[in-house]
Amino acid sequence: MTSKVMLLFFYIETIILQATEANEEVQVTELPKAIAGPIWGYYQGGIPPPFWSCLANNEMCAGTMQSPVNIETRYVVRNNKISKFCFSGLRKTAGIKMELKNTGLAVKVQFPDVQPIIKGGGLPGPHKLLELHFHWGDTIQRGSEHLINGKHSALEAHFVFLPTRDDPKHFAAVIGVMIYAGNYNPNYEHIVSKLKDVKHIGDKTDLDNFPIMDLFPESTRCWYRYCGSLTTPPCREKVIWTVLKHSISMSEDQISEFLKLMGEPRVFTEGNNNIVDTFRPVQPLLQRKVTLSCPRRGKYYYEQNRRNANEYGCINHGYGTQECHKTYYNHSSQSNICLWVDWYRRQLINKKETITK
Repeated sequence: MTSKVMLLFFYIETIILQATEANEEVQVTELPKAIAGPIWGYYQGGIPPPFWSCLANNEMCAGTMQSPVNIETRYVVRNNKISKFCFSGLRKTAGIKMELKNTGLAVKVQFPDVQPIIKGGGLPGPHKLLELHFHWGDTIQRGSEHLINGKHSALEAHFVFLPTRDDPKHFAAVIGVMIYAGNYNPNYEHIVSKLKDVKHIGDKTDLDNFPIMDLFPESTRCWYRYCGSLTTPPCREKVIWTVLKHSISMSEDQISEFLKLMGEPRVFTEGNNNIVDTFRPVQPLLQRKVTLSCPRRGKYYYEQNRRNANEYGCINHGYGTQECHKTYYNHSSQSNICLWVDWYRRQLINKKETITK
């Protein structure tokens, strides 16, 4: 029996025992009618990460080019034949509306009107900033999604970009910034000070305008790059991942503010509703390579050498064109596992419907 099957059996058995012990029903706190939330989740409620691929339209979560990954620095491949990022669009954000929102699974900074633009960095064209969100754990020790040499950081910030051109050949791009527990960070206080205003699921508030570039490390010259996926369902596998080599710090008090955010009330299990452990476990790297780039050249060098780039976006990463363009699925037999997951999903939906009536 695989570890995944054993984990799911334990998960379901725990739920059944709680629901039938002493012939008493599980006590459920009131769930707001207007907020049902997604069926997928982490480990406090919903379908946990190992079984996301069992949910409808989420089959890609079992793919072979998934994120996050463990970046082993001794195995990375150097690649400096690439342009530097042009982050000027993230510095000039005056007048751009910014909203902070608690989704129940994360906290996001969104840009509903105008999205800042970045260029360069080996991307196949300009990309616009869709959102910024964070991943964290239940302590200040671990919470990042990516690992560096097997080690977590306290948090990880994800800057999610989409191509400005609606072209199916173009990849989305995510820039990850690792955040460790250390010194107080005044630049992140723009966000941290507002977390109290979005404590509960569905809450949102406007942020005072500030340069998004302030949220990046002082040095952005070096980064790790690989071809991967979104780290939440539907786990789409057309994402250019950039994890900045240099990290930033936040104080323990600042980090603890994220742990106070509240998500959906638990449906089957007891405990508080704090949003914690919002990171997907690392996925197998398999045939993919991770590169380290510290470019010194500018745009001209990049344009002259663009013919060497993978036309689908994952540039100079040891992939042939088709290797990075294809979507791969892990077709290992999961039918029995998914039957159990479907049973749990139906119980979860029924329980939510019951407590919202």
